[in-house]
Amino acid sequence: MAVSFQRNDATRRITVLVTGPLLAAEILSIVDWQAETRIWDYGCLYDERRMTLPPRVVDMAPIARYVQQLETVYGPRGPVAVVAARGGSVDVYARLSKQIGFAFQVFDDLTEAERWLEQHGQATMNPGG
Repeated sequence: MAVSFQRNDATRRITVLVTGPLLAAEILSIVDWQAETRIWDYGCLYDERRMTLPPRVVDMAPIARYVQQLETVYGPRGPVAVVAARGGSVDVYARLSKQIGFAFQVFDDLTEAERWLEQHGQATMNPGG
């Protein structure tokens, strides 16, 4: 499998490692799993540095709409950090996320992405400060 993921309840984080092509169906299956297992508010780190083929740009808007629909049922999704080369589908999704109000950020560096998730995860757990 080109996509694997780990759940860490102590850090309230899901780490998704992409080592081949990343298809829209795989993204949606992870999103569904996160909702179904009641960890919708966990932070999610997508490490796409070894991705061989990004998702199609045309799939980004339907994915964003789907996540938005799930938020009406499960509440706000936890923050999502992506470590990947910029451009293409990741930039399109980042732009859509900003418009919709998702906590989504793209990084060049894994450490920066983890730091951002820690900060945004705390804000989700303690919205008042």
